[in-house]
Amino acid sequence: SRRPGTPDLLIVLIDANAVGPATRRAEVEQWLDATVFPEVVVGTPDPCVERWLLADPASFAATFGVQPATGKTNARNAWKNRLVTALEESGQVILQGGAELAEEIIQPMDFFRAGKADPTIKAFTDDLRHSLTRLSQ
Repeated sequence: SRRPGTPDLLIVLIDANAVGPATRRAEVEQWLDATVFPEVVVGTPDPCVERWLLADPASFAATFGVQPATGKTNARNAWKNRLVTALEESGQVILQGGAELAEEIIQPMDFFRAGKADPTIKAFTDDLRHSLTRLSQ
């Protein structure tokens, strides 16, 4: 921590759901105290984090041996079902909607490719990169 008693960086991830990424980000930011959290990055997967987990189907397929369903949809449940279906087809036992395998999905992910597929990933990774750069200076 650069200042005693305050964290260097707070990262908040929250589904945009029906309200959209900009509105959800504004909702989060209005509750943050800049004196406690001077550096904040807010990620708003649209419509949900499962969309982010499926944003790089090539890496997903290389890791799990199954190509997940792709294509546009803003239905939150559709993304959740696509993730669970792909993971079950790969032989994984799913107990928490696929969230239990998030690390295995994200670690090999190509964030450039994922950011091209989903602008909310690009916005998040760009914001995070800028914050980390500022903190390292």
